[in-house]
Amino acid sequence: YPEDNVKGYLAYDEKGKIGRQAYQPAFEVIFEYNENDGDLAVHVKGKLAQTRMLTEFCKTVLGFKELPNTETEVFDLHCLKDPEYHFKKDASMPVDSITLKMVILELPGGANRKVTLEAGPYKGDHRQVEAMIAQTMKAHGVKPEETYVRKAKIEIKFKTINLNKIGQITFIVGDPQYSTLADDEKSEMAKKYLKIWGMVRKHKPKGKKDAS
Repeated sequence: YPEDNVKGYLAYDEKGKIGRQAYQPAFEVIFEYNENDGDLAVHVKGKLAQTRMLTEFCKTVLGFKELPNTETEVFDLHCLKDPEYHFKKDASMPVDSITLKMVILELPGGANRKVTLEAGPYKGDHRQVEAMIAQTMKAHGVKPEETYVRKAKIEIKFKTINLNKIGQITFIVGDPQYSTLADDEKSEMAKKYLKIWGMVRKHKPKGKKDAS
């Protein structure tokens, strides 16, 4: 029952003067979200109200920047659960190292069961967090397909190109569209790498329920 839906009408006050009076009508809004298959239904009277409520739910609850469609790009970090996964390097954007520095891993068995795993390189080993992911799954007795990578922090150290010292960048990306990347040169290169790594895909709605 929204509280910010204020309307007005003309009426006489106690002194007999006519004026506009405000009131807040209550109307029912029902959000029906199935997390397992991605279906979302909004039950509210009026097509415009339905669209507005659907948009706000997607932005506020699910983390989208706007109402998603089949062309919406989202981050998909499931590859990081694979112990054999390695970051690919592109010759056009040479790097010294790529390091996974942090992940937020969701575990099955209840709401908000999350584990934050964070580490830096140790004695030349840049795969500390990958090892911790595998150890965490083993310790909790869960399979990779039962877990979900919600966010990841990645560091890229670029090589100097034609005396152009690019430097390094550390950024965080998360499901579905969270990103600390900007529009500078290093961020744009990082965005290209995310696509090379298969961490960006088109949003694929699994179904759509009719709202009423």
